[in-house]
Amino acid sequence: MAGVPDLNVVGVRGVDRGDSDYEVANLLDSRGQHLTIKYPLNDIAGAALEAEFVVADSLLEELREKNLPFDVLRPIGFSSYRDHRAAIFHTPAGRPLEFASFSAELARELGRTIAAIHSLEPAALTRVGMPEYTIEKWRARLTAELDEVESLGRVAPALIGLWRETIDDDGLWTFTPVVVHGDVADENFLWSEGTVRSVIGFGDAHIGDPATDFGPILASLSPEMFEQFETAYRNSVAVAPDEFLIQRAGFMSEFALARWLLHGELTHNDDVIADATQMLDDLAEQTITAPSFNYEGVSSEKLRFDTESSDSVQSAAPAQSPTSAQASAPAFIQENQD
Repeated sequence: MAGVPDLNVVGVRGVDRGDSDYEVANLLDSRGQHLTIKYPLNDIAGAALEAEFVVADSLLEELREKNLPFDVLRPIGFSSYRDHRAAIFHTPAGRPLEFASFSAELARELGRTIAAIHSLEPAALTRVGMPEYTIEKWRARLTAELDEVESLGRVAPALIGLWRETIDDDGLWTFTPVVVHGDVADENFLWSEGTVRSVIGFGDAHIGDPATDFGPILASLSPEMFEQFETAYRNSVAVAPDEFLIQRAGFMSEFALARWLLHGELTHNDDVIADATQMLDDLAEQTITAPSFNYEGVSSEKLRFDTESSDSVQSAAPAQSPTSAQASAPAFIQENQD
């Protein structure tokens, strides 16, 4: 395969074409190794994939130092095809589970896993050039994103106003910056026998607000399971969480829909734009029925966003279609085979 001269692919299975950002397939090479090839379908996905490979080397160093209780991506190399590079890596151990279906035991394990990530020394990311956000820089980035969302004219003014008030509220933003995964989603946490075996998807990792990782979890778990998650996290994390972590997580769970809309605009994906717009309309309708809502002092059980029926927030990650084991190899594999 071009770009990885020692790789001799003898089998392809499990081709997944359902993601709006990637095509993924499982490979078998002549030495019996199980590998995965991942091809980005747009520039944003390509940048995230390149960044994940950079971060992987640093995380493997943390793993060797016994600072992580799970495996991470183990890169092999890249193979150029058309406008992007397909990434090839050892197939990670484990399989994804839906957060929404978690038992108390799984919720606690997820809490310990997120705590392990947040407990890493910042150098794990800064030494490879990943972004570092102070409170001021993070709020400035969120404000810039909100301004961009507002300029699209697709989001109800009530939501824009609520989000702007939240970002502007000095009292809510009191966190100590930590290592943040940046893309917490079902498919990036791989499980075996009740334990997280591998964590992948670190392409958006940065130093910043731990609430960024809490948002998708708050939106996915029931209040009871989120309490189990949060307790395990607090008992395990090296840096004590600030008192407004959950309130900011509520904000981030909603703002993820705005980011999904921006992603659709930037990648010129009409399906994503329509999906995000519909979810934002639904959220705006909920906001109108609770006009006095604010995040301050609100527990996870009382967040406007219903964590027991959170399909809309879960949809803020690119949808995955069922894998077809019978699918033929996509062009980006065929054209890269010797």
